[in-house]
Amino acid sequence: ALQRKLASSGFDSVWQWERMRVVAAALLTALRPTVEAGLATQRMPPRSVFELLRFDYMFEESGKPVLTEVNLSPNLVPRTKEDGEVKQQLLQGVLKLVQLRLRHASGKRQVRGTVCKSPSCCTLRTECAPAGYVR
Repeated sequence: ALQRKLASSGFDSVWQWERMRVVAAALLTALRPTVEAGLATQRMPPRSVFELLRFDYMFEESGKPVLTEVNLSPNLVPRTKEDGEVKQQLLQGVLKLVQLRLRHASGKRQVRGTVCKSPSCCTLRTECAPAGYVR
């Protein structure tokens, strides 16, 4: 829906989406050592946990996306029918990735529609984000 809205407003939605992905990946890469250190203090292996994050962006008049905040464990209660459909797809994707990582770690076949390049990088797409983070 966002890409359609941006494209219909005359913006390069592919560039904007890629820019948002690059910003999010850079932030996650920068935070990775801190997160892993925190997990180590709790004696939790980094590959045994995951967190759902929501990245909020605003757009300048030029169309450049600007990260405004990152939400840990965002609210998944739907507010509208479209919001509910988006959140349901999100949760199905998250559960598919969890299933995929469990199967990949155990040597079983992959889940259809997903790709694992390593035990730390299972995605719904064909590429892995920097530092092994899942896109």
